[in-house]
Amino acid sequence: MRLIMDRLPSTNSRGYAFLCYLTPEHAATAIKELNGYEIRPGVNIAVSKSEGNKRLYMGNIHKEKTQEELLKELQILFSGVKSVFVQQDLNEPSHNRGYAFVDFADHKTAVEIRRQCATDRKILFGRQIRNVDWADVQQGYSEPDPESVKSLHIAPVSDETSEDMIKEKFAEFGTVEKVQKVRDYAFCSLQQQGRSC
Repeated sequence: MRLIMDRLPSTNSRGYAFLCYLTPEHAATAIKELNGYEIRPGVNIAVSKSEGNKRLYMGNIHKEKTQEELLKELQILFSGVKSVFVQQDLNEPSHNRGYAFVDFADHKTAVEIRRQCATDRKILFGRQIRNVDWADVQQGYSEPDPESVKSLHIAPVSDETSEDMIKEKFAEFGTVEKVQKVRDYAFCSLQQQGRSC
């Protein structure tokens, strides 16, 4: 079992883990019997097959560089880079938001690049790449059932907006478990869905 932890100095887990089974049959049985299992009152766990992630999040990216410029330089810096995705800064449309999602040829390559970035200073356009970690990969998109939505991504969020202000605003939609503000965006986790937004 590999329990995924928050970055140091925190001693909290990120709320998920990876387990390896001896056979695919054992893994299938675990998924069937444990997916949706109520681990404590009101909290059900989700269990699914893990697919090797090939996408990394990279922070402290030069905001004035285009997706094409980043791809070209990252392919020089790292082997196996297949594509780069950056999000446009809503306040400065000619800039990106200072982070990128980088897709590699395979999971093994992504693991190695992540390890390299943790141990060595990697410089891209004169800036050290920071906060390199696994990116969440969505396999396609389908419109969620409003009653099943529990976590919201909120953007853009101004510097003046506090986590308490977000919590107060979203409390009308359900019990807010947690709010986490990250620069110009935030995540809001709801315990239960009240009415849809």
